Formats: sequence, structure tokens, C-alpha cells
Amino acid sequence: MTVIDLGVVGAVPGKKAAPRPRRFLVLGRLIAVACLLTVTASAPPRPGPFTALWSIPLSDGLDQVQTAEDAIHVLRHGPPNQLITYSLRTGAIRSTITVPDEARIISETAGDVVLIALGATSPPSFGRETVAVDTATGRQLWRLPGAVTGFSDGLVLLSEWGPNARTVRTLRVVGLRDGAQAWSRSAPYGWVSTETDRGRVITVGSDGHAEVRALADGRLVAQAALPWTGTSRINARDGILVVENYDDLRQQNKVTVFDLATMRPQWAAVALGNGGIVDCGPVLCGYDGTGVSGWDRATGIQRWYQARTNVIYPLDGGRVGTSVGELGTDELVVLSAESGAVVSRTPRAKMVPSHGSATVYVLATTVTPFAQTAVWRLDQHTGGSTLLGLIGQLMDYSCDSRAELLICATADARLVTLAYAG
Repeated sequence: MTVIDLGVVGAVPGKKAAPRPRRFLVLGRLIAVACLLTVTASAPPRPGPFTALWSIPLSDGLDQVQTAEDAIHVLRHGPPNQLITYSLRTGAIRSTITVPDEARIISETAGDVVLIALGATSPPSFGRETVAVDTATGRQLWRLPGAVTGFSDGLVLLSEWGPNARTVRTLRVVGLRDGAQAWSRSAPYGWVSTETDRGRVITVGSDGHAEVRALADGRLVAQAALPWTGTSRINARDGILVVENYDDLRQQNKVTVFDLATMRPQWAAVALGNGGIVDCGPVLCGYDGTGVSGWDRATGIQRWYQARTNVIYPLDGGRVGTSVGELGTDELVVLSAESGAVVSRTPRAKMVPSHGSATVYVLATTVTPFAQTAVWRLDQHTGGSTLLGLIGQLMDYSCDSRAELLICATADARLVTLAYAG
């Protein structure tokens, strides 16, 4: 396995490790240690904070990479199409599985099982079929009609779309490993959603009639008539169902919240813009085109508003990360979820998605040296950032994070796993 030089310059010593990553692209060239890092007025970093554990070449624009708990899955489009599974820390190949020619994207991973969408994957069809493979044994477990809509407790929910690709005609719940059907229902559903933490399936018909069913056996839990149009959206989380109806003429988004257990309406609010609603712990956050607001979960009262911010990153410790700028890369602003007060600001920065990492990583483009990328560690409780080091230029801040590691795609089309050695 080839290891490439990432051109890492160094880091300012940190006091603890606690970041979160995502996918990035770096240049494999050394940068002069004497260069002054001008993201902030911090002291020049010391060399050698990151170690490249392993790397592999990628087929530019063709390979899909999916990180898992202790593995990295690469769906390589051939011919033949192959799913290659690597050890997260060592890069050792665990299995190479030939998958159907129709394989498009990795839908989900659950332990050693990888679910792959077959056929068209453009919304709203999301694939005509799903195939499940066991990366530990290299076997195909099952292949069934429908696209993965959710999974929990060893069960997978498959939605089979109708010929018009506008409604779901069949719901099917099957075993993750054996594909055995637990239950199914046929109806023209306009929307299907899941709340996997509570094992619920939410369906909405074209007339707005909503049903909440148990994922395990299909038992009807609650039902209600929702305020529904052809463009309505729903989002189920933490015991509530959020229904959004955007009025394009007035440029207003009406948000209605229901108790998922009873389907009784709790409150409604109107916001400008059409940015969607995100669960931010003590509040529901929403982007209205001009800034981010926080609504009280129980009453819907707007607690705060922060202008010019857009992308929303819920954090631990009662914090919310938001971004400034059209692409969300001008500045990272950490807010108090309770009050909306600004806790910290990091210029030219973007947060890295974290999966199973206690660490939250932040990537920031530098001015000097030009267009390199600084890696910061974000303290979720204080909002403070600690500079870890400089790793070179990235494309689209493309990184992921697992088990405190950074997994990134480099500018010369390599996938690299990085460990912080500070």
C-alpha cells in the first residue's frame, strides 16, 4: 500500500483532542515551515502534526467512498463494478466483491453489511433495486426491489416507486442479513420518512393523510390529516414530526409541528425563505434565506435570530455551528443554542462531518501560504478552536472523520487516512 507525502507543515500544540472531520483534497507537496499562517494571528506551527497512515488511488469522479465504523468502502465503477472494503486504520483489503452492473451508489452501511442502490438514483426514484452484500464473507446476501428509506434494529425499509416516479407504491420491511420480509403495504404514498431511533415509519398520501407505523411489525401507532401540498416536506426526529409548506409567491415557509406519538398539532410558525428545519437540541433551527433562527421546541416561539448565517451544524454542549457566505466557507460562527449568542468565530472555515468521533475538526483556507488548508480542533462546549496544523490545498473542503481520523481525497486523486500525532 503506497503512502503519499501530504506536505503537512506542523501544528500549534493543543491541550486536548476533540475534533470532527469530512472529505478533503490535498496537494502532496512540502510547504516551507517558515511561511506564516495567516488564518489568525497565531504563532508559526511546529512540524509534523499529522501522519498519513495509508492511501490508495481513486478513479477521478467515478469512485464513491463511504466511511464506516472501522472500515472504508469504495464502490469502483468498472467494468466490472466492485465494492472494495479497507481497514480504516491500516488500509488492508478485507474484501473485493463484484457487484451488479447497475450498481450506482452505496445507500447505507450497517456493520459488515453494505446496501447498494441499483439503477437510476436521481430523486425521487433513488434506485429501482437494492442489493445487500456481506463484506466479511464477500457474499451477496439478497437483492430486492425498492430503495433504502431507513433501517434500524436489523430491519431495512425499502420503498418501491411507481412508474411515474412521483409516488411510492409499495413499502417493504426486510431483515438486514437475510432479506426475509417482515411486512409490506401497498398504497400511493407521496412521502415516506422514518424515525429510526424510535422505530417508526411515517407515510403521507397525496391527500395529506399521514400514518405512523411501527417499523418492526407495521402496527398503526397514530394517524392524522396534515397541511399538505404537492411540495410539502416532512422531517421526523426526537418524538416530533415537522411539516414544511413553502409558498413560492409569498416566499414564506409555514412550519407545523406534530407530536409523533399522537399526531396532535403542537404549534405552527411562518418563516421567510425555504431553507429547511434542523434539530438543534433545545431549539429547532431554520434558515430563511437571510439568517438562522431558533424556535422553542415546545411552543414555537422564536428565541433568537442570527443574520447572514446559513448552513447549520448541531453540536454537543448546547452549541450550534453556522456558516457565513454563499458557499458556507467565509466564516464559521458557533452560537449558543439557547440564546443564539455568538460564542466564537473562525474566518474562512468550514466544519468537517464527524461519524463516531469525539473530535470536531474545522478546515480553514489560509492567505499565507496561499490557498493551503489549516486544520483546527473545535471545543464544542466553549466554541474555541485550537490550530493543529497545515495540510495543503483542498478541493471543496472534502474530508470525513471516523474514530478521530481524517479521511480525505487529495488533489492528485488519492484517498488518504490521516492521524493527528500532537
